[in-house]
Amino acid sequence: MEREVYDESNEIDFYEDTEINGSHIEKVLEGIREKNDVQETEVINVFPIRL
Repeated sequence: MEREVYDESNEIDFYEDTEINGSHIEKVLEGIREKNDVQETEVINVFPIRL
């Protein structure tokens, strides 16, 4: 199942360091997993939509 989730709470502004690393990806994944209220689903991947 594919689903897009827009989580603006983890948005990186251009004036910040924009390098996306493993710790940032894990933070984003954990934030989205905490908000997931769909039974029997798991968030397994995250990627930027806009750069």
